[in-house]
Order: sequence, then C-alpha cells, then structure tokens
Amino acid sequence: MSTPVAIVTGACSGIGLALSKYLVQTRKWRVVMADIQEDGSTTELGSENVLFVKTDVSSWDQQHALFKRADVWAGSGGIVFLAANAGLSDPPASLDGLLGKSKEDELTPPTLDPIQVNLLGAIYSLQLFAHYVRSRGGAGKAVLTSSGAGIYPMPSHPVYAASKHAVSY
Repeated sequence: MSTPVAIVTGACSGIGLALSKYLVQTRKWRVVMADIQEDGSTTELGSENVLFVKTDVSSWDQQHALFKRADVWAGSGGIVFLAANAGLSDPPASLDGLLGKSKEDELTPPTLDPIQVNLLGAIYSLQLFAHYVRSRGGAGKAVLTSSGAGIYPMPSHPVYAASKHAVSY
C-alpha cells in the first residue's frame, strides 16, 4: 500500500503550514507544499516526504503544472487529498475610494487579488484535483479553506469577505 499524498496550497504559513506538518509528522503522509514563496519548512519536514512547488494559485497554468508534477511525484497511489488553503486579504487602504479618502487624480481601481486567489484559485485547485483523481480511477477528499469573514460581516475587508463567502457556500 502506498503512502497517501496530499496537495496543500498556501502551505508555507499559518493553517497550511500547520496542516502540512500534521500530515507529514503525525499521519506519515507525503505532502506537495504549494506557495508563492518557500520558507524553509520543506527542509525541516524532509525531502523524501515533501515536495515544494512554487505556485501562484490564481494562475491556471501554474496550478496545472503543480498538479502534473504532484501526480508524477505521487506515483501509483496518486493524489488523495487537497487542501485549497491559499488566501489573500484586502491590501491596506483598499477602502479609500469607498470612504471618500481618494482625490480624483489618485483614484485607482480596487484590487481584486483576493478574488483571484481565494475564489478562482480554489476553483482551479478543485477542478484539477477532480481531474487527476478521476484519471487514476481513485477517490479523494478536498477541503477549501474559508473564513468567519465569509459568514459574518467584515466591512473592513469587503473583497476578502466576498471571496470567502463564495468559498463557504
């Protein structure tokens, strides 16, 4: 029986890092850690148990490359678990336009990066995961990380809250 393999996005900090450590150290799984930057955690967990793949989850092409590489690394057992965990909040001053704090010559469009990462990234991850699990005739489980901000009002971070609301339903 082969060792289970998971993909965790947003794997180098917070919930993603804690989950990656749990899967490797406690459950004895192998984990593909995907993040926009490596923080050294992969070395700590051991190269035989962890594969780091630099990935911007808002890019279909980068995620597709991540899943292809993970599928090969997983071997005959394939990928059995996905934690679509990568997340991004609204940047500072993202409400300036709404609050009337911007002058006409300072107006810029609001950033939609949280929607790209939190929502589209999760959709991309789920679609690719389903494809690779089905292609091997296997079964798998996926978890998409949301937030309390997706359920309860968070007026200070409207784009983040909207993206997490979409993921939670």
